[in-house]
Amino acid sequence: MPGKSKKMQILASGVGSACFCYLFGGNGKDAAAAFFSGVVLYGYIIFLAGPHLSKLVANIGGGALVTALCTLLYKLHLGEHLNFMIIGSIMPLIPGVAFTNAIRDIADGDYIAGSVRMMDALLVFFCIAMGVGLVFSLLHRFTGGAFL
Repeated sequence: MPGKSKKMQILASGVGSACFCYLFGGNGKDAAAAFFSGVVLYGYIIFLAGPHLSKLVANIGGGALVTALCTLLYKLHLGEHLNFMIIGSIMPLIPGVAFTNAIRDIADGDYIAGSVRMMDALLVFFCIAMGVGLVFSLLHRFTGGAFL
């Protein structure tokens, strides 16, 4: 089965981000901001991170990019709930299938494959959290916490 075009992947990321934002409690403005952040995020993944960066750096950068962009949109009053905007926008980065397959492998008795998949998924979770934390830390350091 042929893969989807890059435009379709980017659009799907934006729609998914907006839907997850709304699902987690955001309103229409938050979902629109998450849509924009999701589109920018997947453009970053396809055109910059995928071909030029390692998986670790790409996930840290993706988490940081989404957080910075959502914070900017929040400060421009294009969204009302920063937390829902960030959570929705980050969802395309989450390795849900890899995590589920790791649990399935461990449950089936394939402990080595399950452990490797689990470590890979946990490493991605950790890198995303590092990117988000890095941006919040820098914003707090440079603005004294008044920015948020």
